[in-house]
Amino acid sequence: LVLLFLLSVYGITASGWVESSEGRQALLQTESLAERGSFAIPGGGYTWEGRDGLRYAPGAPGMAVLGVPLYLLGRAVEPALPGDLWLGLADARRMQLPEAAQIEAILKQTGLSCD
Repeated sequence: LVLLFLLSVYGITASGWVESSEGRQALLQTESLAERGSFAIPGGGYTWEGRDGLRYAPGAPGMAVLGVPLYLLGRAVEPALPGDLWLGLADARRMQLPEAAQIEAILKQTGLSCD
């Protein structure tokens, strides 16, 4: 119960962005492991070429392994979440675009908060 509470607090306060290159590599490893069953990630950036010719992150894969269940959970609930609308609303408000009112109306119609 405590773990669920702490996970909820983290989820509510997290930025939702990967803010470091190491975090990005861990996310790519997690995605690759969950989707393809491999630790190989797209080339470029700070990666190492393995003996098989594929690119790998230089760090240990522990975070990727631990992240697979949460990645799969996120993929499962993603279609039900209007995340793109919230990001669009934040951008429209920041740039003072008239589309902000339209996005707010859509969110209100679905019963979701605009703030």
